[in-house]
Amino acid sequence: IEPPVDEVQWDFTKEQEETQRMFNSWKTEESKAETRRQIRRFDVNLDEKRKRLEIEPDETYIPIRAIDQAIGNIKPSQIAFLESSKRLVIFSDVLDPSNPCEDLEMAFSAGMRYNKWNVAWHKAFDSTDLHGASFLDIRFDDSKPLHCAVEHVSREFLVFPDGTKDIQQCERVARVYEYTAHELEGFVQTYGFNQAEVQRLVDVKSEKRNELIKIARVYKKVKGVVWVYWTTERTGSQDFLKQPVKLQLGLYDLTMDPMMVEQLTAQGQEIPQRDVEFYPIVMLPFEIIEDELITNIKGCAAKEITTQEALTELWTNMVNASKKSSRVYASVENSPNGDISEALQAKPLPRNGIYQRALKFWNFPPPDPSILQIAQSLSTVKLQEQGQVNFAAMNRKDSRKTAEEISSATQAQQLAMSADVATVSIAVREVYTICWNIAQSQIFIGAINDFPIARDKVMRLYKLSAAGDVDVIQRNELKQLIQNMLP
Repeated sequence: IEPPVDEVQWDFTKEQEETQRMFNSWKTEESKAETRRQIRRFDVNLDEKRKRLEIEPDETYIPIRAIDQAIGNIKPSQIAFLESSKRLVIFSDVLDPSNPCEDLEMAFSAGMRYNKWNVAWHKAFDSTDLHGASFLDIRFDDSKPLHCAVEHVSREFLVFPDGTKDIQQCERVARVYEYTAHELEGFVQTYGFNQAEVQRLVDVKSEKRNELIKIARVYKKVKGVVWVYWTTERTGSQDFLKQPVKLQLGLYDLTMDPMMVEQLTAQGQEIPQRDVEFYPIVMLPFEIIEDELITNIKGCAAKEITTQEALTELWTNMVNASKKSSRVYASVENSPNGDISEALQAKPLPRNGIYQRALKFWNFPPPDPSILQIAQSLSTVKLQEQGQVNFAAMNRKDSRKTAEEISSATQAQQLAMSADVATVSIAVREVYTICWNIAQSQIFIGAINDFPIARDKVMRLYKLSAAGDVDVIQRNELKQLIQNMLP
C-alpha cells in the first residue's frame, strides 16, 4: 500500500543520483550558452591578433557585431508590446463577457508594476533573442503589492532533462542559484538549511569565501503535486540542503466558506493552501516552430553567426585594402644588377633626400567597390529576415523607391512585428494568469486588504489576455493609417 502524498518517503541517495545525472547532461548546454554570449560580444584584441600573426602589423580588424545588432532590432518591439500599454492584461468575465473590467485591469497592472518589475522581462527578451528561449519564474513574495513576483532565470540556470518539449511534462526541473559562503551560512537561520551540509559547501571555499557557490532548487512532481527541495551540484553530499516540502505559492481554495476563513484567521490558525499541480515556470521562445524540442529553438546567435563572420571578413578586407592602396610605394628603377642600397630596402623614404638610384613610385590597386555592394546587400537581406522590411527597402541602393513600395514595406513590417510578438503575448498571458490567481487568493484570505476593487468583483472567474495585442498593435495600425492619409 503506497503512503498518502502527504507522507511521501524521500530517498536522498536516489534523488541525488537523478539530479546529478540531469546536471551532468546539462553541462553541454551551459557551454553552448557561454559560447553564444562570447560570439555576441565579439571582443577583439588587435595586439593579440598581431602577435599570433593573424593580421599584419599595419593591418586592422573590423568586427561587425551582427548578432548584437539583430537583437537590437528585435528587442524594441518586444519591450514596446509589454510597456507601451497602460495595462498589462485584459480581463474578460467568463460568466458575463459584457461585464466591464477596466478598473480591475488598471488595479492589477498597478500592483504588478512594482519597483523594477520590468527588469526580469528585459532580461528575458534579451536571453530569448540570443539563445532561442528563456524562462520566467513566478514566486510568492509578500513584500510585493500583490504578493507575487516575476523573476528571470538565466538560460543555463534552468536545468531540465534532454529531449524536453514541455517543462510541465518533466518529472523534475531545477533552478540553479549562486551564493557566497557568507550568504549560505545565513540561510541556516533564515530558511532552515541543513547546517552540516552548508558547512561542507563552505569548507571547500574556506580560502576563497567571495567565490560563488552553486546550489539548486529542485521542483519535482509526485502524484501530480509539485514538491520542492534544495540540493547541490557537488558530489559527496549526505543529505538535502533543505528537506522536501510541498510547493507553496499562496494559492487557496476559493470555494471555502468565507466565515471559516475569518474564523481560522481570528484563531491564529493557518489556512490550508491549495496543492500546486504545475511548475510556476513560463518559457518565452524566440519563435514557434514545428520542432518542439526546447534546445532546438534557435536565437540570433545561431541565425546570424554566418552573417557576422561574412560581414567582418568583407569589411576587414575592404578597409585593409583601402589603407594599403592609399599608401605610396617605391621601387628602384634601372638597376641592371639588381643590387639595392640597404638604405632603400623596405624602409621609409627620407624627406628632402638624395637617392642613389632613380625610384619608380606606385600604389596597390584599390579594392573593388562591388565589395561594399555585397556587404550592403547582405545587410539588407538580414534586415528583411528580422522583420525590418521598411528599413531594408529604404536601405536598398538601386532604383527610386515609390510611395507604394514604401507603404507596402511598412505594412509588411507591421505583419512581421505581429508575428514576432506572438510568443511574447502567450508568455505575458501565462505569467500574469498565475500572478492573478495568487493575488486573487491573497485577497480572498484577507492578506491583501488595500486592493481598490470590490471583493465580489475580484472573486469572479476571469480569462486574461495580453493587453499589447489590442493596445500596442492597434495603436501602430492607427498611426500607420494616419500617416498614409497625410499628404
